[in-house]
Amino acid sequence: MSPNQPTLLEFLKKTVALLDCIYPTQDNDNLFLIPADDQLDTVQDYLSNSGVGATLLKRRLEAIRQIFQVCIIDAPPQRSQICLTVIGAADFLIIPAEASVKGYGSLVRTLDLLSGLRDVGATNASILGVLPFRDIAGLVTPKRKKVGLL
Repeated sequence: MSPNQPTLLEFLKKTVALLDCIYPTQDNDNLFLIPADDQLDTVQDYLSNSGVGATLLKRRLEAIRQIFQVCIIDAPPQRSQICLTVIGAADFLIIPAEASVKGYGSLVRTLDLLSGLRDVGATNASILGVLPFRDIAGLVTPKRKKVGLL
């Protein structure tokens, strides 16, 4: 993909046609992508000021519902307008959660957010499951003590 090709940002802002943002993958004829880059961060204000941020992506994707059987959206792990928009567009959710006390707290906040969005009619998404993971990148392996004989 070249830098001047349309991405999810242009699709959400409706500055280009949807089909201009969908790209085939090289190794799979049945897999297509709508890419995003760092510029997607700029859509936060647009979504929150639109008044329909939580449902905007769902409405935009309606145009391709008959073309694709499944649409998988990977949202950033944060409470942002992008995340609200993705939840609003979802029929089903798989929620990754770190297997730790901190991860459990984050999962509870996510479930509360989902409940609130359901209460106001912004989503009807069902939870398919919670996918536990463990972040081992931050763990430090303890140094082994040398034991000597006297």
